[in-house]
Amino acid sequence: MFEPFDIRLFPADGAIKIGGSGPLTGPAAVYGNAVKTAAEMAVEEVNAAGGKIEVVLDDTANWNTTEALTLVETNLTKYPDVKAIWCANDNMATGTLQALEAAGLLGKVAVAGFDANTDIVQA
Repeated sequence: MFEPFDIRLFPADGAIKIGGSGPLTGPAAVYGNAVKTAAEMAVEEVNAAGGKIEVVLDDTANWNTTEALTLVETNLTKYPDVKAIWCANDNMATGTLQALEAAGLLGKVAVAGFDANTDIVQA
């Protein structure tokens, strides 16, 4: 079950927009697709309880920091009001944080990684 959330965190004028990065094809797709499925289930549960989350992008950065940086930089122009980005590993979370920092959005967009690497946990 999804952890309790405060409905007051949702904007009155629309959905919280989130995006994700994970391997969706190739040998590691089983991991990326599992994370994607879990995120979709959480979104469904939150929305069923009265929240409004919209997934605006799910794409792959192939476990790569540089690819994640490019992916996020490119998509921040399309989705400037994104509020959260989930990453299927901490390498992609690192690239995501770099892109957010360059855009002046560090600390304004939630980022989730899954490896608990020391540098990501401290960020």
